[in-house]
Amino acid sequence: MNFRTGGALRAVLACAALGTLLSGCGILLNPAPPPPGPPQTLSTEDLIGTWRDETDGRLTLSADGSFTATDVCGDYTKSGDDIVSVEEPLAMTGTGAWDPLTWDPARAHGRLVTTVRIEFAEWFADYDVGGAVESPKLWAYKSLDNAEYCILSKQP
Repeated sequence: MNFRTGGALRAVLACAALGTLLSGCGILLNPAPPPPGPPQTLSTEDLIGTWRDETDGRLTLSADGSFTATDVCGDYTKSGDDIVSVEEPLAMTGTGAWDPLTWDPARAHGRLVTTVRIEFAEWFADYDVGGAVESPKLWAYKSLDNAEYCILSKQP
């Protein structure tokens, strides 16, 4: 191997290694934006009411544990289904039951967070409570790949 061929080969290999490194570390270079504010806890009474998303979808949580949703965004998962290839809807309309859970997830760094689960016939979605104390938000990931959130604000 002569000097010119060896140098060119090393340059090509260095570029390929750098490209591989950067593509694998893309999430480190462009991390997902943080959720809307720090984790929060809300009582069941504070969760009751109508919440709206960015595209005017509505989620109304009732005191009896039922809800009504109209084109509300969320990270929907099919209940009891281990099949990953199921196409998940980006928004849903319907009625069902909801349930709050206050817990201490590792990602909250020692803070308690309230998670609200809504359940349709065969689908469910979880929303964490975040944001400022005076204006809490319900949020869920819409797409981890694109760092998109579904954010709902409580209506007065």
